[in-house]
Amino acid sequence: MEKIGLFGGTFDPVHNGHLKIAELFVEKCELDICYFIPAKNSPFKIAKPKMFSDEERCQKIEEIILGNSKLQLCKYELESSEVSYTVDTVEYFKNKYFGSELFLLIGTDQAINFHLWKEFEKNLEKVCVVIATRPEIITENERKQIEKNFNCKKYLWLKNPIIDITSTKIREAIKN
Repeated sequence: MEKIGLFGGTFDPVHNGHLKIAELFVEKCELDICYFIPAKNSPFKIAKPKMFSDEERCQKIEEIILGNSKLQLCKYELESSEVSYTVDTVEYFKNKYFGSELFLLIGTDQAINFHLWKEFEKNLEKVCVVIATRPEIITENERKQIEKNFNCKKYLWLKNPIIDITSTKIREAIKN
C-alpha cells in the first residue's frame, strides 16, 4: 500500500524549516511521496493579504524541493476554489490514490484548533494526522485541547527538532 503525505499551508513564503519538516515527515512515516499543497486562501487567513502571489509561492516550492524525488508540488487548492478546505483536498487525494494510506502533516498551532476546521471529523476518518512541533511553546491546556481534538483517533507526534524560523518572521524581516 502506497503512503502519501499531504503538507498544506500558505507557504508565504516557503522556507528551509518547511523543507526540513517535510523531509523528516517522509522519513519517519516512510512515505512514498509528500505533496506540498499551497492554499489559495486559508479560511483562517482570509483577511490577511499574502506577500507573495500564487505563482511566486509555487516557484519557490519547486526550487526548495528540487532534487528530492519524494517531494512534489500539488496545485489542487490553487486551482479548485477561492477558499481552501482540507476536507476537500483529502477527498481529492483519497480518490486520486484510492487504496493508499494518507498522512496529513500539521503544526501544533493547527492541531490546537483542528476542531474548528470544516468537517474535521471527515479528515480524521480518512487520514493519519501527523503533528509537528512549532517554535511557539504550547501550554498544558493547549496540549489537552489537542488530545481532545483527536480523541483517540489516528494521530502521531512527529518528534521533530524545533526549527526557529517561520514565514511570519520572514515576512516581518522583509518588511523591515
